[in-house]
Amino acid sequence: MVHLFLGAAQLMFQKIPIYNHPIQIIRDIYQEYSYSPFFAFVLIPISFIRGDIVEILWLLLNIFFMFRIAGILSNHLKAFQLTQTQKEVFILLTLAFVFRFVLANFGEAQMNIFLLFVCLESLNLFARKKLIAGSALLAFGITMKIIPVILLPYLLYRSYFKEFAISVTVLIVFFLMPYIFFESSYVSQSYISWWKVIHPGNSDFILHENNWEGIQSISALCAALFTNENHRYDLTRNICVLDESTLNLVITILRLLFLVSVLFFLRTLPFKKNIPELKSNWELSYIFLITPLIFPHQGPYSFVFIAPAVAFIIHYLILNWKSEEVKLRVRIIFSLMILSFILTTITTDGIIGRHYCNLANYFKLITYGTIILIIPLYMSMPEKQLK
Repeated sequence: MVHLFLGAAQLMFQKIPIYNHPIQIIRDIYQEYSYSPFFAFVLIPISFIRGDIVEILWLLLNIFFMFRIAGILSNHLKAFQLTQTQKEVFILLTLAFVFRFVLANFGEAQMNIFLLFVCLESLNLFARKKLIAGSALLAFGITMKIIPVILLPYLLYRSYFKEFAISVTVLIVFFLMPYIFFESSYVSQSYISWWKVIHPGNSDFILHENNWEGIQSISALCAALFTNENHRYDLTRNICVLDESTLNLVITILRLLFLVSVLFFLRTLPFKKNIPELKSNWELSYIFLITPLIFPHQGPYSFVFIAPAVAFIIHYLILNWKSEEVKLRVRIIFSLMILSFILTTITTDGIIGRHYCNLANYFKLITYGTIILIIPLYMSMPEKQLK
């Protein structure tokens, strides 16, 4: 992906349209750029450095991002209160659950580890009253790839008005910066083209999500279940065939259902700010969990966003494993976690082989496994924190 980004930056430097323009990645492999014009603009100075050098530096940065993510999650969960053995179990189980998605990010030099870091670190900075730094980081993440925008409604709902206002202001400044260096018509057309590419109602997504087994998410699952296709592997996923408008309506309704279900985790009226830290972590874990589900055209690498939810559930299981009071609940949570682990992680090609991995992706098992995680996450919140 690094070569794709640098190629888009060079196109912008030469004032060539950066969208719907195949960019050479490796030899005869070409891809089209789908990130923001601002991100290509920022990368222009870096685009003059050799791509392989930039890729190595990016992978090293991702190791740093991983350590920061682990540190922030551990701190939020008060994992330092665990015994040494419990800490080791907590780290190993969490990493094992998401290791497939971590490897996918490293293998393809993707940006999703960084995007998760952006979300967690910006919230961490806000908690430390570093509003400008947190807002700048969050705004940069949004302008790079739209996914971190999920935090803006949360900031508003939880009465973080200053953080919301500053983030939006910085976001606008970032969007306007390319106009300083390029003709307004070129920049405006770039933003229009970008919106056409990322628009969730874009009919091209349905075609793309049926052409490659690796695409996951709700829209990919619906494309698999409700569109006509040539049966691969002598197996069918199709339940029935819906026309394009009906299919888009179904996808939109499902996305809205997942978004509305956030209220079951928020459990308070809007603008209530002072809530227990553990509950805040719980509700944010759900928001991150559904992120790769509601955004279109997500590969396995995007599901690194389930890490906070996985960490929360495993932390709960470790603390309550021997509790007689919640014994049945713990057993149910553990069973569902095993099922989700099988569907999301065991189905990787490194364990079951390329053919069966493709077959698992064909049936969108990562998506099913992620949806299943909602139940143990919901059951993992201690009741006393909900009051």
